[in-house]
Amino acid sequence: MSSFPGVVKVDDKTGRYIEATRDIKAGELIITEEALVTGPSGDPAPHKICLGCYKVITGEPVDCSVCKWPMCSEKCEKILQHAKFECKVFKNAGLKPTTDPMDYLGIKVLRCLLLKEVSAKKYEQLIKLESHLKKGPKIASKEICEFIHKRCNQKAFDTGAVNQMAGIVAINSFGTSDRLSLVDAPRMASLLFFNASMMSHDCTPNTSWVRVENSDNTFSIKVWATVPIKKGEQITTQYLDLTRGTIERRAHLIELYLFPCSCKRCTDPTELGTNYSSVKCSKCPPGKGYLSSTEPLKGADAMWQCDVCGGQQLYRECSVGIECQIVSEIQQAESEEDLEKVLESHEGVTVHPNHYLMMDARQEIVKRLYNTIATIAEIPKRVERAKKMVVLVKSLLAVTEKFYPGKNKIKARLTYYLQYAESCTQGDGPNVEERLEKIEEIIRKGDEMLIFEP
Repeated sequence: MSSFPGVVKVDDKTGRYIEATRDIKAGELIITEEALVTGPSGDPAPHKICLGCYKVITGEPVDCSVCKWPMCSEKCEKILQHAKFECKVFKNAGLKPTTDPMDYLGIKVLRCLLLKEVSAKKYEQLIKLESHLKKGPKIASKEICEFIHKRCNQKAFDTGAVNQMAGIVAINSFGTSDRLSLVDAPRMASLLFFNASMMSHDCTPNTSWVRVENSDNTFSIKVWATVPIKKGEQITTQYLDLTRGTIERRAHLIELYLFPCSCKRCTDPTELGTNYSSVKCSKCPPGKGYLSSTEPLKGADAMWQCDVCGGQQLYRECSVGIECQIVSEIQQAESEEDLEKVLESHEGVTVHPNHYLMMDARQEIVKRLYNTIATIAEIPKRVERAKKMVVLVKSLLAVTEKFYPGKNKIKARLTYYLQYAESCTQGDGPNVEERLEKIEEIIRKGDEMLIFEP
């Protein structure tokens, strides 16, 4: 890390973190490094994943000539991440292919254990990563231990070693968390890095990162500053999806990473002025009065208070029921119109217009509009839907700016959606040149945010 403008430090509250040793400019590239270990992502839904390139196999697979596990092609079975790691283990153990997400997680843990034989240097870096074994119960489940010891017949690795590697995988893996991707994630890969894993979490991170697919089928990461970082400040990233409200977000951080976040967003009842978790006060008139937590760090046990009348309620009384109802309505929505009805029924009525579930509904409408606007034959209707998309994207950008400040891929994709929607309104009205200039400005801003995207 000689060229890296930071130093690794440790404290009781944060654990390991990186502190900037000089001022860092927004857009400055901070880290570029190759992955120590790659593996298939343990996504909750079963998928048939190629163990060479990590693409989801949708057609007829090509079985690996050695272990008989499904691959995209004969070329993929020769990729070192598979050929030098689990391939012979599977052959010798006679392990048959599965699509169980827990097995894919087991494969990544197995690769970590086998790394010592493949690259002693990378292995030494790997075992320096945090596993949190001392902070709580063993992270490795019985399923992973059974996968390694019994199904793969790798009894040389004791339970302690499996636990350590499972903890490292759970705490330090980088995956895809972007909820606004234009396409489904092309590769279901989970990656482990040394330097990048030292960054601490913040719910308004000051960096962004991108996964780079190298020509030799390895993966690298690029991390850049999204905002100016002053000397002495922590260099931070996000460990999980930031589109959830504080209670859910902190609960996941405690469950998955064993630490309670107390960043400026988590300690602010309004989540940086967005009212991202606020619900409507039933005692106040329409459009006025929203309940927010009086003590966000207490989670679901805190009282919530109205910002107008001062009335108080428990979180379970004022929020849980309506949030469950909204989630159900969003899941059942089959069309843009259904989702728009969800917005009409709840924004400013049961929850704040910026509530994270309203943002979920807007995101889904935007993605559907992106896929359907071009197919609308009638120009007036196409323009009307495009204008609707513009309004929705602008509302998403306004909140996203609070949580993802500066130059990052989340805002870049939203900016692309905005450019697309604006372009679909060109035929409406006389100010075509003015709108084209606006579109060019939107494109320029989007390009600036994607400076390190491959």
